[in-house]
Amino acid sequence: IPPYTREVIPDARIVMGTLIVGIVFIVMILDKIRTLKYVFHSDNYNNFIKNVSFNYSILFTIIIIVNALIIGSIKKTDFGNLGYFLLLFQYFGVVSFIYAWTSNSTIWKIIGTIPIVILFISGARAYAVIAVISLVMILFYNQKIFSMKSLKLIVIGFIVLLASFVPRYGSRIIEAKNKGTLISYLSIMIGSYEFGQISYNLNVSVDPNYKSKHTLKAVLIGSIPIANRFLMDDLEMRRFHEHIERYLNPGFGYALGGTFWGESYVIGGIGGVIINLLLIFLFIEWLIKRIFSGNVFYPLYMLTLVFFVFYLPRNDIFIMIAVVKNLLIFLLIYHISFKLIPKYRIPKVNKSFS
Repeated sequence: IPPYTREVIPDARIVMGTLIVGIVFIVMILDKIRTLKYVFHSDNYNNFIKNVSFNYSILFTIIIIVNALIIGSIKKTDFGNLGYFLLLFQYFGVVSFIYAWTSNSTIWKIIGTIPIVILFISGARAYAVIAVISLVMILFYNQKIFSMKSLKLIVIGFIVLLASFVPRYGSRIIEAKNKGTLISYLSIMIGSYEFGQISYNLNVSVDPNYKSKHTLKAVLIGSIPIANRFLMDDLEMRRFHEHIERYLNPGFGYALGGTFWGESYVIGGIGGVIINLLLIFLFIEWLIKRIFSGNVFYPLYMLTLVFFVFYLPRNDIFIMIAVVKNLLIFLLIYHISFKLIPKYRIPKVNKSFS
């Protein structure tokens, strides 16, 4: 699909073949040895965490709305002045959304959905999609494939797909329809903008003719807060995405992204691909066990799990490390809140949690 018309090179086939065989092998083993049984816990700590999540979500939603009114825009490209407030809004928004829709409160389902709607409208759809996918995985877990619930799942998936693409590409789709080029534009939009880009990035990064200066040292040092400001001077770009944008896929401006498996190959060859595949599965398995243990932070674990499963191929190692850091930071925020905030000062926003 234009503009990606390059043939797949043997090295890329080797990487993909290794991943397919490795994934099938690991999944077969896990299916044999895994024993999961969901355990539900309800205590004062759990209730506090759920209630404080809603309060944080409401607070940062108000900040986002006020900011949008002040600057006269709700587009994510205009949210640069918010800094970490945007990240807090996204995470607490996703967490409260999942808590709300797994509760019995209609009013809090409505309120918990507001942050997700804002994310869709603003174009910051990644976390909104993660929230919906996480909720679908929870509500439809262990359901029959052919059932009314499955039909609902298909409808929800279609709605999410529309909500993801229409706000961003609606005007272009209408323009293409008027010009009679709708089919070709849709094929490029769905093919090139997503799958074509990921495939191309992998293909060119594993090309033997590409001599990369990218190193694991740059990634790891660049991932350490504060230290990266003092130690990055002697190293080239910390993100492989930057190498792709400068050397491998210049001039194509749609969220160039990266290639996790291509970067793994650049850093460590086929051995690097295998090691990262094992590390990813170990981390995913840990997340799954945390979710099924009845841990109150299951929305955070679900958010991280869905990000890894759905967004890993088009990102780079630096971003995946950042997602893990975010998980640890938000767990820390919750624990600090529990220690410092008097329990009687937290409004019990949802009686079904208490």
